[in-house]
Amino acid sequence: VKATDAFVGQVNDFVVDPETGYITHIVLREGLPWDKKYITIAITKIDHIDESVVYLKLNKKEVKQLPAIPVRYP
Repeated sequence: VKATDAFVGQVNDFVVDPETGYITHIVLREGLPWDKKYITIAITKIDHIDESVVYLKLNKKEVKQLPAIPVRYP
C-alpha cells in the first residue's frame, strides 16, 4: 500500500458488509514483525489500484493518525 508520499504497509485483509457482500475497508498491516499494527482504511480513501499496489488518497502522516484496531485470527 502506498500513501501519496511513501509506502506504508501491506493489505492484510478486507472488511466486507455482510448485507451487500461489498468490500468497505482494507485492513492495512504496518510496522515491523515484532511491532505490527493493523489499521482499517475505507475504500473511499483508495485512489486506484495498479498491478499489486494500492494507492491511497492519504499521505503517510494521515495514515499514521488513523487508529489501530485489535485483530484476532484463529
